[in-house]
Amino acid sequence: MTRGWKIGLSILAGVFLLVVLAGGGCLYVLSRYGREIGEGAKRSETEGKDFGKNTDEAGCLKEALARNKKNGSITNIVSINVFLGKCLETSEPTPAFCENIPSRDDRAETKAWTTRKCAEAGQSGLTCEAIFQVVRAHCEGTDQPKNKKTESN
Repeated sequence: MTRGWKIGLSILAGVFLLVVLAGGGCLYVLSRYGREIGEGAKRSETEGKDFGKNTDEAGCLKEALARNKKNGSITNIVSINVFLGKCLETSEPTPAFCENIPSRDDRAETKAWTTRKCAEAGQSGLTCEAIFQVVRAHCEGTDQPKNKKTESN
């Protein structure tokens, strides 16, 4: 075997070893944090259902925004969104809660709406916008009155 082949095979073996180590590291991180996120989501689901039984849709949204303000990290948004979704399912309707919400098909209007609603709530960023996406999805799935623009899309 020539010296060039030995060097080439050594480099290939080194790259293979790096790929295996990186893959193992990724699996470790996913198993550790994936489990934590899953447990947090289950806890948030129960909290959301229980909270929703004693409030209306506006109360659910207010609580989700308060949780976001307290810890609006991207990892916590899963728990907040699960909480809000389950809370909205079990809560009492709030009059006009679902009015003037754009259709999910109108991306530009939806982006403008979520940005505006976050500004009204004194918040900003992806985590706040995700909360209002949960609200939009909830309203799209209910029989509550919506604006004509939403109904025609």
